[in-house]
Amino acid sequence: MPTTPTVSPLDAAHWTQNVAVTRSEHQQMPTAASSWSAPTSTSEAHRRAGGRRKYNSLRTFKADMRRTEVEKLFAEYGFARGAQARIARELGVNRSTISRDVQRLSGSNVKVCPECERPMSDRGWEQLEVDQSRRAHIVLAATRAMSKVA
Repeated sequence: MPTTPTVSPLDAAHWTQNVAVTRSEHQQMPTAASSWSAPTSTSEAHRRAGGRRKYNSLRTFKADMRRTEVEKLFAEYGFARGAQARIARELGVNRSTISRDVQRLSGSNVKVCPECERPMSDRGWEQLEVDQSRRAHIVLAATRAMSKVA
């Protein structure tokens, strides 16, 4: 026969005082759809953007520091089998993170912006190529139009 768990009077009193949300309160809470569609003030949008910039800047800084540490550890351990896994364990990250760091550090598959000389993602590079081909078509069309006028 199953036994019912015993609850002390103190536990029962604590539980009844700390009930998180009753049904009537739950029905009054905004849903995700209604809160996403609510208008946002300009100052709030600016604060959110500033928060995202700060967060992304911090992540970039941490990644750069980790890559510096990865370089030092590879200099110490070499590129022997298992070195990436060992470094990943030591730094508390996934092996794929170390692989991406090694790829970034080695410069392979890194495309550089021809204007500002900063590294670009594949998506950014593709967009740049599309923009350049559009510019070429516009220039070609403009020169044809100019030659017809002259």
